[in-house]
Amino acid sequence: MKIDFSKYTILTIGDIILDCYTFGVVDRVSPEAPVPILNVNKIDYKLGGAANVASNIAVNGAKSILMGFNGNDPYAQIIQDLCEKEEITYNYAKANKKTILKNRMIAKGQQMIRIDHEFENSYELKEIEELKIIFDKTLEEQIVDGIIVQDYNKGTLPPKLIEHIIQTARSKNIPVVVDPKFKNIEAFETCSIFKPNKLEFDRAIDHYKIDKHLSFQKKCFILQEIMKFEKIYITLGADGIYSFELNKIFPTVTSELVDITGAGDSLIASLILMHLHGIKEEYICKNLNLIGSKVIQKIGTVSIDFGDFIIS
Repeated sequence: MKIDFSKYTILTIGDIILDCYTFGVVDRVSPEAPVPILNVNKIDYKLGGAANVASNIAVNGAKSILMGFNGNDPYAQIIQDLCEKEEITYNYAKANKKTILKNRMIAKGQQMIRIDHEFENSYELKEIEELKIIFDKTLEEQIVDGIIVQDYNKGTLPPKLIEHIIQTARSKNIPVVVDPKFKNIEAFETCSIFKPNKLEFDRAIDHYKIDKHLSFQKKCFILQEIMKFEKIYITLGADGIYSFELNKIFPTVTSELVDITGAGDSLIASLILMHLHGIKEEYICKNLNLIGSKVIQKIGTVSIDFGDFIIS
């Protein structure tokens, strides 16, 4: 029976990206240089980054609120339109910065190249303050059951804002799930659920000078003592997921790898919903692997409706 997540409201805050997929046919090589020519026949836009997390929340029937910066170019309107189409509440702050765009060129189901439009200039202090005000106002005006902090190191989440989000949520007993980047590692302390991948976990271990030769369990125990999180899951790529609570690695579900884009986004969205729904730890880990196996079988950024196939 399909699990009903409609009673939950999840706020996702972080770096918003627009994913573009340019599909076409390659049937000749350029006379100017030995490179293939892509004859374009379709262009699709999808929500990426934190917006893809919000999309995964929405497709599973929960109320989804997205927070971040909206740029000053035509792509910003595409993000707004996609959020409206997917029934995502988009509480954004305006930024004097271009939208981050990732354009993937695809022919015969294979990605040929990815072109990134990304700008290094950071957000202004007044823009960060505006986003903080919008965050506070959102929590004052409606009940939020869980918060996802989705950090891609694109500038939306400076350490002081992350700390404010976590402290404010704790004061209201709202669980915060973090998908971290190492750059802001100390700001994530006292979050509810910490979900690094193996690379970010190893960087955290090095940062806090924890003996890297210790077992997963001992490293997590020391890291928990320092960071004060409640739970930790470590995604291990092809090796599966480690649960500190059960001290067990749950192996991946075998599936054909097509594209790993957005897999982490789907996992963190499902993690907070399963946590709120009270699903047992063992089933959470098995479900995370199952959801991951579904995502990597599809091309590009996808939103997975997992309520009808996960086990509880």
